[in-house]
Amino acid sequence: MKQFVSTLSSTISHKLPEGKFKEWLRSYFFKHSNPIYVLNKIISNIELENEILAITLHNGFKLYGRADKSIYPVMKYADQTKLGRISEYKYFGTFLLMISEQFEDDCYEKAHKLGTGETVIDIGANIGIFTVKAAKAVGETGKIVAIEPEESNLKLLKRNIEANNLNNVVIIPKGIWSEKTRLEFKLSSYTGEHSLYEINNTYQTTIEIETDTLDNILNELGIKKVDFIKMDIEGAEVEAIKGMNETLAKANLKIAGEHHIVNGKSTYDIIAKELGAKGFKVNKESVLFYANK
Repeated sequence: MKQFVSTLSSTISHKLPEGKFKEWLRSYFFKHSNPIYVLNKIISNIELENEILAITLHNGFKLYGRADKSIYPVMKYADQTKLGRISEYKYFGTFLLMISEQFEDDCYEKAHKLGTGETVIDIGANIGIFTVKAAKAVGETGKIVAIEPEESNLKLLKRNIEANNLNNVVIIPKGIWSEKTRLEFKLSSYTGEHSLYEINNTYQTTIEIETDTLDNILNELGIKKVDFIKMDIEGAEVEAIKGMNETLAKANLKIAGEHHIVNGKSTYDIIAKELGAKGFKVNKESVLFYANK
């Protein structure tokens, strides 16, 4: 059932054309199968601090996030009676959804259970929800490389790292691409959907960001061993893979990320072909792909 729900959500969001039927499906889905309904059982404290939502989980994690400029569908169409105390934070849908994905669904760790001493690359770190969780999991002997180009996200990424007393995270303020260059970066009304591609109709403005290859970044950092790569970069995953040939050659590497619809085509087909040629077994689940050697 959970796989069906996830696949339905993906179809609604990425494959159906905009219109009344899609809107009805979206509202029905998020009313009856909303992933943020579970949050009240894992949140111990929630409060608004100068337009930043501060959340403490029962497991001790402290997380800070900002509001979207539009009401995210998970909040817009939710059954308010099931939201409990989070119902008043209707503009924080992206932030709340990210917490649910990482601390309730463990979406990326389905590909690999993080272990002490590992090196993890977080491509598209956003505000650091996965970064913080991974940094705790790998411990002081491990290392997280958190890669995020957008300034507002970077500020909260740093704040979340500091709030959880983490000393094993390196932040790289860039986008990941197939070459070192500068590119236009589209900012969405939803804080988790900024992109180098125009993959939906939520973009409001454009900035210029610095990009680089993952191989270049890891060489500059002197990192030789990589255990796990998490990648969520809104359609740029194909170009990113082109710039990590050295990294992909490493033994026992696991990858988990999102695939997207770009120019009407799923990036998964290209990802599966490219990684398969390099010795990876690749599979997908809804909007996620998993790869391992």
